[in-house]
Amino acid sequence: MVKAVASAFRSVGLALLLLGISVYVFAIAFRMTLDGTPIGMDKFANCAIAMHTLIMHGTFLDAVSDIMEALLTDSIPGFILMYAFVTLSAVTIMNMLIGILCEVITAVADAEREALQVSYSSEVIQECISASDNNNDGCIDLNEFHGMLQLPQVRKVLHEVDVDVQTLVNFADVLFEDDNGITQQKLPFGDFMQKLLQLRGKNTATVKDLVDLRKWISREMKEQNRKLRARENGEHVPPENGEPQELRQKSEELAPAPPTRAIASSGWTNGTQRGAISAPRPEDGFAVVPGQVP
Repeated sequence: MVKAVASAFRSVGLALLLLGISVYVFAIAFRMTLDGTPIGMDKFANCAIAMHTLIMHGTFLDAVSDIMEALLTDSIPGFILMYAFVTLSAVTIMNMLIGILCEVITAVADAEREALQVSYSSEVIQECISASDNNNDGCIDLNEFHGMLQLPQVRKVLHEVDVDVQTLVNFADVLFEDDNGITQQKLPFGDFMQKLLQLRGKNTATVKDLVDLRKWISREMKEQNRKLRARENGEHVPPENGEPQELRQKSEELAPAPPTRAIASSGWTNGTQRGAISAPRPEDGFAVVPGQVP
């Protein structure tokens, strides 16, 4: 609550400043409009008394009906001015102030809840990594990463923080890359968690993300051009940026297998007996299962 009020201090201060300016301006207007009237000499004798009257009766709505009846009797312009002031201060500015406080408190509560969830997820993942960290170096390597993804509690925590496990497997090479695109053998736990949380589905894209995407596309285009030139020259193409082969193999092992389909037919078509199983072609990617119809 204290943090929410501190965060809303600037917005609340601006709203109160707007209210003070409105009270001062309307106090001058009432003082000039009601000069010489009974209610003017009683409630609006000078600017300070007029401001007090407006705050108590117009903003806090204390016995506002009594002063409205008195204004209606003594001065129609003053009656209209009071309606305008009540609409501006009590209805608009005060409700705006309440809305600011509610919005800030909600935002702070969401941020605190998010921080607690991320902290809990980090603790669970760190415990799982520590349990499988044989050398106790405080870093995570490829084998520890894939072993961690096999644990049910880790999958549950990743789901709670909106990180898709399959997407995480596909982006394993990105996690273990540095800013220059060089694949690292190990990552400190702090850097790993920072990169892991960047893959959350509800993250909002920023300018930094667009710049990183531009760098990645440029780097990949250069790498593909290098491979094409090497193949045209009949040269051996080494793994890009020193990427270990086991990283790609592990990602391919955890990736889902493509679906298979069965091909069957019956009767005769174009001189071929239907009911016989047609031979699959390599480019079809189909598995032939007798007796099944796709």
